[in-house]
Amino acid sequence: MLRTTPEFSNSYGELSGDVEVNPGPNEDIAQRKSKQTNVQCKGKTNVGLKICEWNINSLTDSKFEQKRHFLTSSHSEIDVLFLIGTFLKPKVPDSVFEIPGYVMYRKDRPGVKQGGGILAYVNFKLKENRRIDLEEKEIETLWLDIFPFNSKRPLLIGALYCPSPSVRAEMCCSVSFP
Repeated sequence: MLRTTPEFSNSYGELSGDVEVNPGPNEDIAQRKSKQTNVQCKGKTNVGLKICEWNINSLTDSKFEQKRHFLTSSHSEIDVLFLIGTFLKPKVPDSVFEIPGYVMYRKDRPGVKQGGGILAYVNFKLKENRRIDLEEKEIETLWLDIFPFNSKRPLLIGALYCPSPSVRAEMCCSVSFP
């Protein structure tokens, strides 16, 4: 069993050992680009899975319209978009937040406490599966298996909403992994 510390709050991906922490200001763009690799897929270059996470800090009508436009515009190439901190409650129907061309997954904060919540939008061209079996009640997470490029092997991705620092420290110290 792995016990974590408050530093865990950066991301679950760091635990895998193959995800780099934000490179910071000392690494220039050329260095970062040299680390990137182009995937060759059916004769196309620069093909890859594009995942975006956005701290929305309360999803209002105007913010939703901006994100809908962002995803449906002709220049958008986002495959998966996570909106963190939606502050939505179950009484608002899913249909209000549907975006053409995307499958939506939603996890609202349970109970009466305000804040939190996650929305995920997955491009309809991708095969996906929500992994509710990995989600915990105590932590606001949303996990998805994504099958990029019609692969038979999924890529597990997820989003985590971290509350205020005092709550985060208490929460992260109690998280365990098998």
